[in-house]
Amino acid sequence: MERYSKNRQAILECLRSTKIHPTAGWILDQLRPAYPSLNLATVYRNLIRLKDDGLIRSMGDIAGEEHFDGDIQPHAHVICTCCGKIADIPLTESIINLMESAGRQTGFEILASQLTGLCPSCSGSENRKE
Repeated sequence: MERYSKNRQAILECLRSTKIHPTAGWILDQLRPAYPSLNLATVYRNLIRLKDDGLIRSMGDIAGEEHFDGDIQPHAHVICTCCGKIADIPLTESIINLMESAGRQTGFEILASQLTGLCPSCSGSENRKE
């Protein structure tokens, strides 16, 4: 097993210690007090390496920024279309059945499940994106 640099290990631990599906900038902000020479390019480079090694996932561009997930166990996500908040959804039997049914109906191989909606904070907000 490859031994990771202190920066890479810190980035992985930071990402795995949160449920918020952060951006590289958020990770940098969390680590900078302990790693003052750390910069955004280093964080991105290490996130790409961790993703390539299968230790994290990129959730892609959400609200204009790439988000990452330290939980690589199978699960789905729900994303707020207003504020971009992301929450995990456990893969229950009913969700697995829904994904399988969607695959049969469309011919797609379903690789992930991401639902969109409004989080509790935004559901009554006048800031909603229509």
